Amino acid sequence: MSKDEGDEDSLLQIERDTIKVVEVEGVTPVEGSGGNDFYQTQYELLKSRALAQRVSSQLNLAEGDLLDRISPRSPWAALTGMFSGGSDPAEADTEAAVDARENAATQAIMNGLKIEPVRNSRLVRVHFDSPDRVFSQRAVNALAEAYIASNLERRFDSSAYAKTYLEDRLEELKLKLEESERQLVAFAQKEQIVGTGDNNGNLSEQNLGSLNAALATVRQERIKAESRWRQAQASRGLVLLGDMGENSIIKSLQEQRGKLMADYQDKLRLYKPAYPLMQQLKGQIDEIEKQISIEVASIKTAIQAEFLAAQEQERLLDEQMSLLKTDVLDLQSRSIQYNIFKREVDTNRQLYDGLLQRYKEIGVAAGVTNNNISVVDRAQPGFKYKPNLVRNLALGLLAGLMLGVLLALGFEYLDDTLKA
Repeated sequence: MSKDEGDEDSLLQIERDTIKVVEVEGVTPVEGSGGNDFYQTQYELLKSRALAQRVSSQLNLAEGDLLDRISPRSPWAALTGMFSGGSDPAEADTEAAVDARENAATQAIMNGLKIEPVRNSRLVRVHFDSPDRVFSQRAVNALAEAYIASNLERRFDSSAYAKTYLEDRLEELKLKLEESERQLVAFAQKEQIVGTGDNNGNLSEQNLGSLNAALATVRQERIKAESRWRQAQASRGLVLLGDMGENSIIKSLQEQRGKLMADYQDKLRLYKPAYPLMQQLKGQIDEIEKQISIEVASIKTAIQAEFLAAQEQERLLDEQMSLLKTDVLDLQSRSIQYNIFKREVDTNRQLYDGLLQRYKEIGVAAGVTNNNISVVDRAQPGFKYKPNLVRNLALGLLAGLMLGVLLALGFEYLDDTLKA
């Protein structure tokens, strides 16, 4: 092992959850709160061949003589090459040789890599051991950067795949929605079904509802008019109804009649009924009563006319209701297939609108890529070297002492001469 051999490390922090700026259900990854499967997966990704191949490609390890210095051939391979004519098949300028060299570069990255999770933390140390300390530093930093980049790419690719899938589904649903709408319109034209564009039923059903409300109002007015007419028929003489009491002419005539009757009673103490003055007063009173009777009869006629009009209006509305009910029942029987088409249109529209909303959310999420991995400490040159001279000298001295003692004991055991 040369004096420049290095074992460099970088410290990474791997978070299970990220700050979700935009969270889209089905696209944003959701991790469980328990178990070590997440971190074990990350460790295996760090040691994966794909990541090693990416790092070797970024460092151009397969080009030049760097690979030979980082991963020299074994003595047996070198000896075999010498006896085979000194030519190395891997050095031949062929496609297979290039592939073999690239595979060797990838394998060299994998062989030098070591993952060391820090207990009870979300930190992991990434070591790289190679004969070249400068390359070790470059390799471990490049591996950390490539790991972060590949993690971001996977997240972005998942969003891009979901977006592409939704685009295809949106196109399918759009065509399906258009076809179902065409079927609905064609059937409505054929059956003469006019919709109102809301959830209150078709036009005939709405007309039936309006006519029913109008009929209820007219029936109430007819009942009131009939009641007033019955009261008017039951009235006798000057027993006035409310309408009569509100008539200003009748009130005026009643006041005049009251004054004349009072005058008549007052003068009756002096004159006999046959007296000309008394006959004149009696004629005036009879004339006023005649006028009152005419006004009362006029009011009764008006009440009767109002009652008959309300009765006729109720009859006409009843007839229209009967006709419209028949039309509505006929329309309902013809609207069974129409409702099927309409439900299909509504379902397709809901699916399309929901998928379009999801597509927009994914479009926003794709532009906000979260990263749950960060570099805490980057590898620094000269941070750690191999070999360690002091340690190796101490190990050599200890091994020499042990070997000396064993040799001395062995010689002593084998020596069987007699000594004086």
